[in-house]
Amino acid sequence: MELQEHLKRKSDLELEEWFLSGLSDRNCPVTEMLEVVFFLESHGNRERAMTWADLLQDAISERKEILPMIDLLDLKNNWITTAPDPAFRDICKKNVSTMLNDRIGLAFVKSVGFDNNEIDTKECLRRLKILINLKDGTLCS
Repeated sequence: MELQEHLKRKSDLELEEWFLSGLSDRNCPVTEMLEVVFFLESHGNRERAMTWADLLQDAISERKEILPMIDLLDLKNNWITTAPDPAFRDICKKNVSTMLNDRIGLAFVKSVGFDNNEIDTKECLRRLKILINLKDGTLCS
């Protein structure tokens, strides 16, 4: 992810103000906010990135925006440097289940493999994103 030019020009304080105001904005710029979180982590500021990612996760959860949630969870999953974290896997499943709480959504969550420890969390999130993006009339095999 590349940080957009208008965000690169901001000081740390301006970037923080922009991010925090974005959390309360009705039209939260989620894509840009994900870029900022990724940028922070990739430039050695993991603690701040994790804090901001948690704040963004709460905001996305309140808005029930499933695709940005999957992107954020995938990003956070990439930060796990040790063996796969079963607690984080459960957090992913819980977050997406809360947002996809109708019959079809819960069937999607069940079918992507969160309960199968042989399937990587990243793969579960990838599969879920594919299922959510299916449109009526799409041929599946």
